[in-house]
Amino acid sequence: MSISPYSGHTFHESPIFLHFYKFLITNYSEMIDKLFVLVDVLTAVLLSLVCYKQLNYLSVLEEQRMKKNVKKEDISRLSIDRTQITERSLRVAIIYLLSPYSVLSCVGQSTSVFTNFLMALTLLTTTMGLRVVSAALLALLAIFLITDLLFAFVKREFYISHGVKTEPDGKLSRLELAF
Repeated sequence: MSISPYSGHTFHESPIFLHFYKFLITNYSEMIDKLFVLVDVLTAVLLSLVCYKQLNYLSVLEEQRMKKNVKKEDISRLSIDRTQITERSLRVAIIYLLSPYSVLSCVGQSTSVFTNFLMALTLLTTTMGLRVVSAALLALLAIFLITDLLFAFVKREFYISHGVKTEPDGKLSRLELAF
């Protein structure tokens, strides 16, 4: 990879994802900008599908429950309007795409774009009942947490053993790890 931590670049990721990013940089470097936008739009589509499937499921479940306990004339007034399910799921996609967090992470080419995509894909596979696929995606996402916890532990141990150091210009030095 052409990212040097000595020239101001830092890249903190788990080794499995570093291989993925290395593959992207070496094979698709000219399309990286478009790839981040594409993955962000796909994340919005996945979240919209999750919303659509969940609202459909909840409306059916709600109607079954109300048939037992509610008068027939009140069911239509109390149940989820099926004509609005598509509109609400599209709103989820629009809200995600216009969220400052997702816009800035996409423009800044943050790796959180891929994390968000994996989370949305995990939600969709869980909603669809694909247990093995959702468990594998959840395990893949857990790698992010483990890596962050490892870095936190290493930083804590560094500060305990070395104390807080300062740079020649008087600013506090920071420990930054890169693979």
